[in-house]
Amino acid sequence: MPCGQSYTTDPAPEFRFVDDEALQSVKTKHKESAARRAHAARVAHQRRRERQQREHETTSTGKNGLVSESETVDLSPPSEFSFVHEGDGDTGRGRVEVPAKQQVHDLTVAQRNPSPAYTAAILGRRLDQGGIDPFDQIGARDLPRALRYTLEYAFDVYWPANVNSAPSDQSYSLILRRGATRYPHAFHGLVASAAMFLQRSTQNRQVATACSALVRTNRAKAIQLINEELKQLQGAVPSDDLVMAMVAVARGSVAHARVPPASSISKSPLARAQNLHFYSTQSLEPGYIKAFFDIIDLKGGLAGVETPALATLAEFFDLTVSTLTSHRPRYDWRHPRRPLLTYEVGGLIIDPISAMLLKDLGSGFDRNILLDLYPTLNMICELIIALDRLTRKAVPEPAMHDLVNARNAIQHALCRAQRFANPASLEQAIYDTTRAALLCFSDMVIFPIPTSTSVRLRLATELHASLSACEAFDGWCHGFEGFKIWATTIGAIAAINLPLKGSFLDMLHGLLSMGYWSWEILRMQLHNFVWWDYMCDELGQTVHAEAIRIAPFPTPPPGNQQTLIFRSGHPDK
Repeated sequence: MPCGQSYTTDPAPEFRFVDDEALQSVKTKHKESAARRAHAARVAHQRRRERQQREHETTSTGKNGLVSESETVDLSPPSEFSFVHEGDGDTGRGRVEVPAKQQVHDLTVAQRNPSPAYTAAILGRRLDQGGIDPFDQIGARDLPRALRYTLEYAFDVYWPANVNSAPSDQSYSLILRRGATRYPHAFHGLVASAAMFLQRSTQNRQVATACSALVRTNRAKAIQLINEELKQLQGAVPSDDLVMAMVAVARGSVAHARVPPASSISKSPLARAQNLHFYSTQSLEPGYIKAFFDIIDLKGGLAGVETPALATLAEFFDLTVSTLTSHRPRYDWRHPRRPLLTYEVGGLIIDPISAMLLKDLGSGFDRNILLDLYPTLNMICELIIALDRLTRKAVPEPAMHDLVNARNAIQHALCRAQRFANPASLEQAIYDTTRAALLCFSDMVIFPIPTSTSVRLRLATELHASLSACEAFDGWCHGFEGFKIWATTIGAIAAINLPLKGSFLDMLHGLLSMGYWSWEILRMQLHNFVWWDYMCDELGQTVHAEAIRIAPFPTPPPGNQQTLIFRSGHPDK
């Protein structure tokens, strides 16, 4: 079955105290430091000129700069690296000086406005020789120093975040290091994945080109070794290290897009959890995805994966692919539901604001029609209340680990919900409209995919089709006004930068004429379904105002103004 066919916390500051005698010699020390810096600058300049001369000579001989599988990977980093923390506009500048005959490249970085992740991972970072060290084996000494730092960061911070590990839990990091040390296919797959991360994060074209070559070379080598092991298995159950290698290959494809800018990433606290904003913008290659799932199936599904963290990673990979492609998740959800809210001591005790939200949220849905969706609706309402507590900094705050587990369970249930493309009854049409509207809401709040993908367009199109299908049934015109206004408002927000925006605004205009000319009145109605002021109010007010401007509305009668009930602690802006 060939598969190639298709927290760590910031380091504590170090304080050094000097005595009076040292203070008296500060001028002398400054002069000595200045002299050392000047000497270092002269040496660096000379080395840079020598390297540029060597590169010029190499170019004149016709070397194309690409690394083949038969070559030793020995890419000297250019003189400057420019790293971009994902979604941030600030860049750190780093200078690399490489001696002519040095095998392991040294990296000295002077970074301006460093991001916390790179402060921990790049600035002055050295390998822990006391632990498992894959870098002294399997030819890793020939990797560029910057890529070795990226591997360290990925082992300690980035990849553990993919499986929602607690900040103090280093078990998954140790599993990956052990796998990279013992199994060449896992090592090459992880190197390809780390190189792709560096490729997408750097602004330096030379670095990106070098990383692209490393991705291709190590990925091809990993695929070759995976295929060789599969042939040797002859139908036997594959090991977990093969799963580790395959998930790195399947998720480590050559990137066709850069790290999404901050403007395309939702401000939801869950937008960056498990690095969703990064992996959801990678190109999907069906052949590798199928090969990965085939290996999981050979193990008897997720239950056959012995390493819990790898099973969690495979589960999240399945969920991400399902969200991006609209295919239903391949595997069932393995975790029992754990309520986020409790009145028990030590739990997430409900305060008055949370109690008011709990009373209103979801109360407008028809339980008889949405019987199958109701458990998911309850989880969504609990998650909104927990997120609201998080943004209000209510005590005690919910743990992000618990919020991420809840959001994955919700997204899995929504992706597994049956779709009625051609509903045979009004009940089926309302069910499908609810499903599509909840997925649109999830795309903003619960499982946010950057707007640079086509997910939002697909979901908004599904919701528009579901609302249109409802109009074919007589009962739609004589009821469900609150549900209509909620689903249409969610659709208008989802399509705010899409071609469908005008059509949703026309629908919304017709509904507002029934008495929802005031945003406060409309907002009170929206709270009876699924709504979070922190994320939805600003966009909701925008689409409401645009729908109002389509045609004039009557002024509310004097003395009949309704006052907004303040629910979530976020005042109108």
